[in-house]
Amino acid sequence: MRSRFFRFWRRYGLVLGMGLALLAATLVTWQLRRVTETQVLASEAQWQERIAAEALQAIESDFDRRYEPLVRRARTMAEDSSLTQAVAMWNTSGDRPTALLRRVSSLRLDDRTGVEVRAASGTLLAWKGASIPAHDLERDVS
Repeated sequence: MRSRFFRFWRRYGLVLGMGLALLAATLVTWQLRRVTETQVLASEAQWQERIAAEALQAIESDFDRRYEPLVRRARTMAEDSSLTQAVAMWNTSGDRPTALLRRVSSLRLDDRTGVEVRAASGTLLAWKGASIPAHDLERDVS
C-alpha cells in the first residue's frame, strides 16, 4: 500500500500541488479583490464628499463676492432722486416718464447684468441689460 501511494504521488504529486497552489492563489486573489473594492468604494465616497464640499464653497464664495456689489448698486439706484421722482410721476399719472427711460438706458452694465425698474405693483417701467423671465415675479407681486 505504501508503494502505491508513492507511485501515485510521483505521477500526480506535481499536478496536485500545482492545483492546490492555484486554488489557494485564487482564494487569496478573491479576498484581496473584496478588500480592495471596499477600500475603493470608501475612498470614492470620501472623494465625492470632498469635491461636493469644495464646489459648494466655491459657489458660496462666488455668491458672496457678487452679492454685496449688487446690493450696493441696487441701493444706490433706489436712492437716485431722478429714478424715484420718475417712479412717483408714473404712480400719479400712469405714464412712463421719458426721464426714467433715459436714465435707465444711460446706465453702464456688463454683459451679465440687467436692471429693471418696477412700480410697487410689480409692473415693469424700464429695463436694460440681461433679462430673466419675470412673469412669475409679476404674478407673485400682484
